[in-house]
Amino acid sequence: MIGYILDAQGSIVSALVFDDEPAEFTPPEDHTLVMGGDYAIGGKLVAGVYTAPAAPAADPLPPPPPPDSCTKLGLKRAFDELGNWAAVKAAIAADAAVQEEWDLATEIRRADPLVQHMIAVVGLSDEQVDQLLIRANALV
Repeated sequence: MIGYILDAQGSIVSALVFDDEPAEFTPPEDHTLVMGGDYAIGGKLVAGVYTAPAAPAADPLPPPPPPDSCTKLGLKRAFDELGNWAAVKAAIAADAAVQEEWDLATEIRRADPLVQHMIAVVGLSDEQVDQLLIRANALV
């Protein structure tokens, strides 16, 4: 047999299982023992009316951090979608050192001076760079 301990406001704070009637059990002060029923801890039982406990609020997972790198192909495609690839490509080609860096790179990292150069050419904000890298990774 199941018994439920209710506090003074009728909140169900505990459940107990008894073999027989709880002849010798005394609930804590300001608490009541109610036998039987199908209740949940956290619910309320007031004047014989049961209210189930509220579902716990889902803890939304924080969004993942933006990627800090991408492939050259992904970055090219993302710049293409923005309509900026021609300007970026021209800026790369205009500087032999930048062109060599681009040609030799296997991965493009956000903190890399090459990427910072591209960002400056196009004039992107940090949020726009986040979105650019997210999109670049999605395109490959």
